[in-house]
Amino acid sequence: VALPVRASDPEGARIVWSVAVAPSAGSLVGTLPQAAWVPPSAAFTGQVRFTLRASDGVLSSDLPVRITVGAGLPALSAPA
Repeated sequence: VALPVRASDPEGARIVWSVAVAPSAGSLVGTLPQAAWVPPSAAFTGQVRFTLRASDGVLSSDLPVRITVGAGLPALSAPA
């Protein structure tokens, strides 16, 4: 599941992404902000939660992510 995330800084500072809380199952591959979540197996079903963090070096914001994998395609959701 691709995780294209975006953030901006009002003063124009560079944003650095990190993983604040690792996935509860599976793994993240690639480099944020263009990373992807990979399930632990092809037969995996259930929910995965993790938290991404954007920082400008002074302030940071966390983005909780929840992916639910069922019979269909995975669905990515984040709080509004």
